Amino acid sequence: MRSYLILSMCLLFLIQYFFPFDWLKNMVIGITLVAFAVSAMHARAVPRWFGISMMAIGIVLEFNKGEGFAGIRQGIFMNLPLIALVVLVPLLSVPLKLGGYFEAIDALLQRLKHHPRKLFAGITSVLFILGPILNLGSIRIVDELLKNLRLPPAMLAKSYAV
Repeated sequence: MRSYLILSMCLLFLIQYFFPFDWLKNMVIGITLVAFAVSAMHARAVPRWFGISMMAIGIVLEFNKGEGFAGIRQGIFMNLPLIALVVLVPLLSVPLKLGGYFEAIDALLQRLKHHPRKLFAGITSVLFILGPILNLGSIRIVDELLKNLRLPPAMLAKSYAV
């Protein structure tokens, strides 16, 4: 049940990202809180108390800041891209596995096993090709972190180019 809650939270977050309805945002936040509670109940003792105490500290800080429930709602929603990324990026391996790409890469690397330089070049090439695809999700997270800073456009262009 916990896995279904987390996957439905990610799916609803993605839908809400493209179709921003306030009621859907509230539903995503509600499912997030339920998923957190269910996950906390099933966690081992130390991670459970660590997670619950961090959530409680965050809630107390938001109320002390004067933001109240709106700040808590915003804080939960700001962390959802990172949670969705961590949950959904492993699913990118499914098409690669079903398409036979892993077997082809494995066969290539097996042939290069006795040639260390070529093996290193092969591994580096695979990582060079797959790395940018897997890092695409980080652009959304960086954008969320920096959008309220009002940085000069020239600085943003240079930082995204690097």
